[in-house]
Amino acid sequence: MYTVFLLYCAEALSAVEIARRCHCTKGLIFIRLRWLRAKLGRDPAELRQYSAHFESIGQSLSDPRARHIYRKGAVYGDDTSQEPED
Repeated sequence: MYTVFLLYCAEALSAVEIARRCHCTKGLIFIRLRWLRAKLGRDPAELRQYSAHFESIGQSLSDPRARHIYRKGAVYGDDTSQEPED
């Protein structure tokens, strides 16, 4: 499911291209897309417009500096990497 979601929404591949990549039938991909439509409450094709946003979220979550970010300051745009002294 996750692979179909990424290939269809983020990489904007067709069902035929996804089936080729996953070594399965086109019908199985359509079943997966139908299941995604039911679970997400919208057509996966609509989510393609958000693919750049998904990518930036993924990159921000995998930022190697994330362990050292002062999260309260990050909300306000402060770029300090340590928590303030109280």
